[in-house]
Amino acid sequence: MSGSVGSAGPSLLQILGINHPGNVPGGVYPCCASVSSGAAAPGATGTVYFMPFLVYFNCLPVSFGVRVSALGAGSSFKIGVWNPDPANGLKPAGLPIMSNNTGVATTSNNTTAMATITGVYLNMGRLVWVGAKFTGTLPTVIQTNTSGLEGARFLGLGAASTGGGFTAGYSIADAYANDISALNVVPGSLATIANNADIAYFFGT
Repeated sequence: MSGSVGSAGPSLLQILGINHPGNVPGGVYPCCASVSSGAAAPGATGTVYFMPFLVYFNCLPVSFGVRVSALGAGSSFKIGVWNPDPANGLKPAGLPIMSNNTGVATTSNNTTAMATITGVYLNMGRLVWVGAKFTGTLPTVIQTNTSGLEGARFLGLGAASTGGGFTAGYSIADAYANDISALNVVPGSLATIANNADIAYFFGT
């Protein structure tokens, strides 16, 4: 027998590997594949900005939010999660499956502002859309990576690619005072966000 005492070789676990345990309870994770070190303010108040969230591990989210780089005076956001519509190019549609209409302040620098929600279990591989709207002086929030082509991974490059940008997501006008849990999204009413990067959303477990 080769080898010596104390050097029995790799264990069975080392040989077979260990599956990733998934999202650890109490953690905060990006909804997008790649987060940029850059930050920018949302385009306008009273507009919901949708970004795709491909679920990487089975999870039960308890919150969704943004990472605030620079505060906005008197600012806050409301947030929700929508299913995609296969009949309309996987665009967000219908009423949100999760939402927070109370609003969460974005008035502190370098903080992760998270809105508590009643979670819906999300299976690995599921595609949903996270959307938020802001009020007050718009805060500066962390963005998706400009090279991540986040929306284009699911939507294709589309017409938005003609100007050097890519389809990042969608937006729709909705006054901040309106109840976001009652926002029934009609795919045909959505505007394309034709930038390389947009808001990076996060979820808590």
